[in-house]
Amino acid sequence: VVISEDSVFDKPSKDSAKINILKVKDTTVALGQLAKYYRKRHAMPLITIIGSAGKTTTKDIITEVLSTQNEVLKNFGTFNNHIGIPQTIFKLNRNHKICVLELGTNHFGEISYLGKITYPQIAVITNIGASHLEFFKDIRGVFKEKISIIHHLAGPRIILLNRDDLLLNKIKLNNKIKIFYFGVNATSDFMASNIFIKDNKLSFTFNKKHQFYLNTLGKFNVYNALAGIGCGLIFGISIKKIKEALSNFKFPPQRLNRINCSRFILLDDTYNSNPLSLKEAIESLVAFKTKGRKILVMGDMLELGDDSVDFHRQIGDFIAKKPIDMLITLGELSKFTAETLKSEAKDNRQILSFYSKHELTDFLKRNTKAGDIL
Repeated sequence: VVISEDSVFDKPSKDSAKINILKVKDTTVALGQLAKYYRKRHAMPLITIIGSAGKTTTKDIITEVLSTQNEVLKNFGTFNNHIGIPQTIFKLNRNHKICVLELGTNHFGEISYLGKITYPQIAVITNIGASHLEFFKDIRGVFKEKISIIHHLAGPRIILLNRDDLLLNKIKLNNKIKIFYFGVNATSDFMASNIFIKDNKLSFTFNKKHQFYLNTLGKFNVYNALAGIGCGLIFGISIKKIKEALSNFKFPPQRLNRINCSRFILLDDTYNSNPLSLKEAIESLVAFKTKGRKILVMGDMLELGDDSVDFHRQIGDFIAKKPIDMLITLGELSKFTAETLKSEAKDNRQILSFYSKHELTDFLKRNTKAGDIL
């Protein structure tokens, strides 16, 4: 019950319902404690998804797969923090058989706090990358924060890890936790091979015998799909149903969504940006088949701490090796990407920097051509 400041408690009307009011020192802490209590009243499997990139897509894929034969609750959008997670838990009811939650963090201790509230049986860690370094300082700090979920796993204590991630591949756990690995470049329990894009769709072979298809251009989504397949198999979903779920899956907004414009094609990957996800987006642009130009429009990557400029310069080094015809940057940090590319590019590609969205969009309106992809 939300009570407004102008509520009159001393003069209730005769017809008003009785309201229980709980006075606490900290409403946010109380919210978490109530959510923890409510979660324990619903003895159902709960899956948490953690990582530097791909959490929302992985959460939605897992939900899509498990929903083929279960009533599944997931958090809406990215309601993944100390406010959003309790809000989602309060939606649990007797009809739900499984709960799937992505957990977000940008400060030490937040994953542990959410782990105490959610009491997960299964955890999926997608990857460890340079994100929120303003508070985690370095990638080791990111790693330490993400894997803290391990200490809050409930029986049967299952964890799915990205085998190709250099840090996740080195985790040593006690035999009370069951580990499943998913990956592409190393032998895994859930493995993909023969990955290729045809007709702007992604295809891969699962465990050397099952062909899967995804409506995406991003090869990195293979990892998200493998996590979904793994969870599906753990819950006894048939390969046939998992295939159907993935082939029909619609990717979340602003996650490399294709938009057909009048003259050009737009790949909308604007939800968020960090070095890992930006490089994957660039690879997707490179892989796209088009007769026109490949144009990258890049904004600033935020919350990268003291090394922000270096990370942006590294992206310039990365783009220099890719067949991208035009780089357009917007912001004070991304200009360093443009500067680095200008110093390294040995061709006549266009490199422009803007500080106004209006000027940038005006330029695109006047200079895009038929067949271009942005």
